[in-house]
Amino acid sequence: MDAYSEIERRFGFNLPEEFKILGRAGILDHEHPDYLRLTDVRWHYPPHVAGQDIPKDFKAGIVPFASSPKGDCLSWVLGWKTDVGIGTAFCLRGSSMARGYAPSFAGAVYRALLEEFADSLLDESVVRLQGIFRSYVDCVAPVMREPWLNTLNELAGREPQLGDDGAHVLDESELQQLIIRDLQFPHLNAPMKYMC
Repeated sequence: MDAYSEIERRFGFNLPEEFKILGRAGILDHEHPDYLRLTDVRWHYPPHVAGQDIPKDFKAGIVPFASSPKGDCLSWVLGWKTDVGIGTAFCLRGSSMARGYAPSFAGAVYRALLEEFADSLLDESVVRLQGIFRSYVDCVAPVMREPWLNTLNELAGREPQLGDDGAHVLDESELQQLIIRDLQFPHLNAPMKYMC
């Protein structure tokens, strides 16, 4: 049984096609040259998702698919069905609370890229960072909705601005506007208790 089938069997849901596409392309595998390496997101490659130990105090239906260096996690919330997939939440480590993150896995990838474009520590060279941003848009293009892809292409075409604590091609205000405009679903940024 492959990792995708094992995830579906173990957690009782149909995996989003976007997850399968990016997984098969190596974009979720940290050892693959095309891995989507971000400052604050560590994607879980499919065998990890399939075999992960879910903490006992997580509510049923919370399935992590990425984490942060601090131990926070991005998770599917199986009870959050949307018109574009299964809603996702950002689950804060050390807290029992999470916040609605995106209406689908592809939306979570889109938001993670927007957040990277707003505050990146990937490289200190403007030229290299712009190249990284452009290559990331190419990597995720097969799973992006057309308006999201247009936004990512426009942002990746901007020259990164270097600051004391990272680089960016959009500021926090524009980031929040894009999130609200593009990722609207009933749970967006809403708190939810993800632990028992």
